[in-house]
Amino acid sequence: MTGKWVTLEEGSPGLILALQAEIEAHGIPTYVPAMMTKLADPTITGGNCFDWELQVPENALAEAREILRERSAHGRAALDEATGD
Repeated sequence: MTGKWVTLEEGSPGLILALQAEIEAHGIPTYVPAMMTKLADPTITGGNCFDWELQVPENALAEAREILRERSAHGRAALDEATGD
């Protein structure tokens, strides 16, 4: 998988790292732009300095979105089971 990198998700560092692990566990490479810079000094990049981006190759975007949809549905089902809904 090569080519242009596109943003799959944007959010807090913890969320992005969790999603990165999930996507990579399915064999899709990921990239978090400016991760090391933001770890050293979050304000140096300006803008929304506390949000990170998770990027995947453009040709893997649909597959990565499907993985996140399945993950979300599984989480909702587990929550419903735990709460008796």
